[in-house]
Amino acid sequence: MKNKQFLAFAFIFIGLVMLFRYVGNIFPYWLSGYIIPIAFLLFGYYGVKSGRAIIGTIMIVIGGILLLIKLSWIIGLVIAIGLVFIGFGMLSKKS
Repeated sequence: MKNKQFLAFAFIFIGLVMLFRYVGNIFPYWLSGYIIPIAFLLFGYYGVKSGRAIIGTIMIVIGGILLLIKLSWIIGLVIAIGLVFIGFGMLSKKS
């Protein structure tokens, strides 16, 4: 598949997923929120591998930022658990 055809299919897929999110119940809201960033990452990776480094890198950065935003609650949870363990560790040390 040529680079322009792949990029066209990538944009069509991402656009359809975004439209279905608002128009119908084909993709649940929570699922489409994860599909779009992962699709950006995958299409960006393919773009970099096929020689379109600029557009691929842009798509990877956008997908990474979107996925980081969607998964920020997990990051906050891990930080909170880590702080609890650090606190207990500090209390259990013998001075």
